[in-house]
Amino acid sequence: MQITKIHVKEDRVKIEYQTRFTKGDEVKINKFVVDCCEPARPEFYTTLQSLKADLVEICELQEDFVKGLAIVGVTFNHDEDIWGALISATKTLKKSRSPFNIHSPYKPAVPDTGDTNRISCLSNACVTKLDKLMEYAQGYVNGERNQGKIFSDPEENPKRQAKSRGEQFSDN
Repeated sequence: MQITKIHVKEDRVKIEYQTRFTKGDEVKINKFVVDCCEPARPEFYTTLQSLKADLVEICELQEDFVKGLAIVGVTFNHDEDIWGALISATKTLKKSRSPFNIHSPYKPAVPDTGDTNRISCLSNACVTKLDKLMEYAQGYVNGERNQGKIFSDPEENPKRQAKSRGEQFSDN
């Protein structure tokens, strides 16, 4: 699964992804979208918002531009073994009802083959955050949401314990 886009609104999480498979000599791609109102795990949002400083650095903005900035999405491009990203954000404005929308330029995670200049690439720290974000997005697609676990070990479940002892369990 390759995550191609993450977009977060107040009450929605939208994740686009693709899978590749070979049919004969051709590589085929299936594209999918998960668009849910179920919140993601907190670390998903924390990792997403940790990209603020990276966006400011990539766009060569002043450090204080971070104030009022909210990361709302990331678009990924996967080409062979190289991927890159574009970061999207909104910034609240004092004299406007609408936010200022900003998108970083696309940057690859690593230089193209033969290119040793990392200046045009994402920083190592940013790549680490984006890798983590893609991992959380894959988890979201696979059903990992912001749901509390009542029992960390399924064997701790009182219903299961009662059943294993041959007893009836009542919720009353």
